[in-house]
Formats: sequence, structure tokens, C-alpha cells
Amino acid sequence: MTTSCPFHPFSNDYLSDPYPTFAAVREQAPAFYSDELDMWVVTRYDDAAAVMADTDQFSASNSQDPLLPF
Repeated sequence: MTTSCPFHPFSNDYLSDPYPTFAAVREQAPAFYSDELDMWVVTRYDDAAAVMADTDQFSASNSQDPLLPF
């Protein structure tokens, strides 16, 4: 399931306490594209483990890129 959701990883609310956001996102959209990060976000453990294990389908080529906008 993919959908967009209100996820703002650079907002003060998220930065001060990200856990309520992740709890809501896991229920509403466990996998979604974040325009702010320009990447997909996967929030459930089993899904994230599957993504990490499948290097043929998923890439970590940008894993060293900064997550903060310049």
C-alpha cells in the first residue's frame, strides 16, 4: 500500500518527538513517498527488514547523503 500522508521530518514537532508521527503513519500509510526527503519511507519493522534484505529491488546508494536541506 502506498499513499501520501502528512509527514514533515524537518518540523519542530517531529524533531522534538517523532514517535506519535510514526505511530500514526504505521496505521495510515506504512509505506509512502516523502517529497521532503525525496525518497520512500517504510515504517513497519517487517516491511523494513524485507526492504533491507532485497538488494536486487531496493538500493541504499543514497544512504550517505545528508537528510537536511541545504
